[in-house]
Amino acid sequence: MKTYLILLTLLLLSNTQATVIMIDPAGHAKDPGRQLHHNYERAQTYKCAEALRDALEKKPGIKVLITRVLGEEIVPLQNASFANRMQVDCFIRLHFYKQSEAKPSLSVYHHVTDPTIDFAKRNIDVLAFRPLDQAHYQNIHASLRMATTVRQYFQMPSTQKRLDCHGPFGIPLKPLVGIVAPAIVVELGLSNDDQWQDIVDDLQASICAACQC
Repeated sequence: MKTYLILLTLLLLSNTQATVIMIDPAGHAKDPGRQLHHNYERAQTYKCAEALRDALEKKPGIKVLITRVLGEEIVPLQNASFANRMQVDCFIRLHFYKQSEAKPSLSVYHHVTDPTIDFAKRNIDVLAFRPLDQAHYQNIHASLRMATTVRQYFQMPSTQKRLDCHGPFGIPLKPLVGIVAPAIVVELGLSNDDQWQDIVDDLQASICAACQC
C-alpha cells in the first residue's frame, strides 16, 4: 500500500513545481507515543498533521505529505526512504507531551551528531552514495536555518504572549537519521490534549516561513 502511494504521489508531483513538505506525526500503530492528559501522542499529532496539511495546502504551490495513515505501522528508516524518494523540500517531525503550565511551550530541534564534523565545509556530490548517518550533511545548514526561523517567528511580540519557545537545539535525533532534506523536530508541551488547536495557525505560518513557501 505504501509503495502504491509513493508511486502515485510521484506521478502527481512530476507535473508540478510545488513545494513539497513532509509532516511526520510521532507514533504509529505499534507505538502510541507518550501519554498526554487523556489521550496518547499518536492520535493528537496525527490530528495536528492533518490540520497543518489543510492549512498549508490553501496556499498555492504547496503540497503536504503525511508519513502515515491511521492504523499503519512504521518500520525503522521507512520515513527516511519515503522522504528521499519523494525528494521533499523539507521534513517536519511533530512531538507532543503533557505539561502542567497553562501556556503552551514549543521546542525546535535539528539533527546533529557532532558539531565539529557535521558543520565542516565539504564538497558534496549529490549523486554519490552516502552512509545513512551522513545523509544530513547535505542540508545541515538549511536545517539550522529552518529551526532558527521557527524560533524567530515565535519570538515576535504577537506570538510570544501565546507560547514559550525554546531552541534551536542541535542534537542526535533518531527520527531524522537518513533524511537528506532540511529537517527539524517541533515538540509541543500542552496543558490539555487539544491545546495545539489554539496555535495551529501560528505553527502553519512558522512552517511556511521556515520552508520559504
